Amino acid sequence: MLKDKQKGHRMARDSSQTAQDRFTECSLCNAQQFSFYADADQASLRSITALRQDTRAIRPRTPLHWANKDSTEVMVLKSGWAFSFQLLEDGGRQILDIYMDGDTIGMPLMLEESLPYGVHTITDCRICVFDSHQLRDLALAHTGWELALWKKCMAERLTCYERIVDLGRRSAMERFCRFIVSIRDRATARGKGNPFEVEFPLRQHHMADFLGLTAVHTGRLVAELSDQSVIRIKNRRLAILDEPTLMQLAGFPTHRAN
Repeated sequence: MLKDKQKGHRMARDSSQTAQDRFTECSLCNAQQFSFYADADQASLRSITALRQDTRAIRPRTPLHWANKDSTEVMVLKSGWAFSFQLLEDGGRQILDIYMDGDTIGMPLMLEESLPYGVHTITDCRICVFDSHQLRDLALAHTGWELALWKKCMAERLTCYERIVDLGRRSAMERFCRFIVSIRDRATARGKGNPFEVEFPLRQHHMADFLGLTAVHTGRLVAELSDQSVIRIKNRRLAILDEPTLMQLAGFPTHRAN
């Protein structure tokens, strides 16, 4: 029992639930609308939820995946914040993605044996665990869900293109402001606040490593925007104080919808 707690921090063994219990729970879960099976039809959703192996509670700063280590666990983040990252030979770190409720962790494992990056939690998290091989077989058997899955993958690919432009061509201020807007929009959609103030557990080093900046430079950007009363980051909360200026600095149209 102690070994199970140390390894997985399990909240519940899903084997004790019926397939109908899992289907009902997933259908009512707020995170479901952002998950990889958000667009699945009812038949596919029943099949997917029946494959859920485990539900776990994970503590902050805990590894979910190690880079280049074989794994078959595809995870859906029910609640909390996590991030993926790659370590460089000089000890530097690039954060690749920040995960919130409903985001899928480890999707490439449906085709690969391991991930080329690591994944750690930022806050307390709850995750649902699926077997990557079973999900792959199910996708091949359900044409409708397979299409929905590829649409999800394509959306993530387009987001990656935008990130390449951010890192390669936009100024530090533009990058930072676009990051703030994106986090605000995603957190608001998941009920973590409203368009003016959201939960924000990210620290300065998280922001710096995501944006490809130094912690010092990131700190200066935060201070500059705070001094100008554009944003406020305090007590793990992000407040948007001057939306038009923030959008202008980010290079977005001021009329852009949240």
